[in-house]
Amino acid sequence: MDDLRDERDYNNKLWWSIRVFHAHPDLFACWCTVDDCGCPWVLGLFDEDFGGRISIYGRHVALITSPIVTLKDLPVSRTYLRDAGWTEGVCLTTDHYSGMDITFHHHPDGSGSVHLSAREGVESYPCKLVLPYTVIAEYVACTTCDPTRWHERPAWIRNPRPYTSGDRNWDWRQEQAAQDRWFVAHQEELLQRIVATL
Repeated sequence: MDDLRDERDYNNKLWWSIRVFHAHPDLFACWCTVDDCGCPWVLGLFDEDFGGRISIYGRHVALITSPIVTLKDLPVSRTYLRDAGWTEGVCLTTDHYSGMDITFHHHPDGSGSVHLSAREGVESYPCKLVLPYTVIAEYVACTTCDPTRWHERPAWIRNPRPYTSGDRNWDWRQEQAAQDRWFVAHQEELLQRIVATL
């Protein structure tokens, strides 16, 4: 049974990591895990100095994504996170550009969750999003160190050459075609780097 689970986790990590790089070719680096149900999760880092998107928090911005949810443009430094006043474990809140507050709860037993709350007109949390505690722990740990060194942490995958957007006057079809060409050119190297972390 463990062999089947290991094979499932291996395949899901491989599949989701390569899919995330295809969907986000400007990703600088990422880290992938699989939860108890076999669902893959990626924590990614964008760096505008390496062709990544321009961050609302400065040079770097993070992404948490899985087949079921995506949290985009998260800060990568504690400087941009404020403590929500929770005394047990870690509770960090960021003001998200979408108009919601995102609060990461990391309990001493290793479990965790994420609350999304609207800033106006809602008295309680409208949404409680449960993420694997390994994802929350890795994200919280990463926010305490220099983002340029995230890719040196265990199991992180460095993008060999992040995609740099072409002509700003391109329409979305031209941009997608350029991203697809980038992916085809780097797919083999990406696969080798991903497999090396599994």
